[in-house]
Amino acid sequence: MIILGLDIATVTGWAIYDTDKSPSAIRSGSFKLVGDTAFEKVVDMRARLPRLIREEKPQFAAVEAPLEFAPQFKKVRKDMLGEKEEAGTTINTKTIAQLNRLSGAAIMAVIGQNVPCV
Repeated sequence: MIILGLDIATVTGWAIYDTDKSPSAIRSGSFKLVGDTAFEKVVDMRARLPRLIREEKPQFAAVEAPLEFAPQFKKVRKDMLGEKEEAGTTINTKTIAQLNRLSGAAIMAVIGQNVPCV
């Protein structure tokens, strides 16, 4: 069985795994979605993802679930006196909404090519 894995973001990662082959035979790549808005990026995805599916002919696809909450990341930098913690950054709700749109578009592109997915 050929499985397509998708990690959806502005730079969308993909991997193809054939269960009849060794894990070392996994092929992967990525493509950067073009556009300033989520809608423009969805349009770009609708052009790229079906082409990838037609070329690779997966029998099943797994799409990474989008974020449901805004995690906070803390930056830590090292200097000669040790580590210093800097202010954290939070993914905002606009970013989460954009990722959800991209994820939904990816799922629809996969289903539109008659590939079952989760």
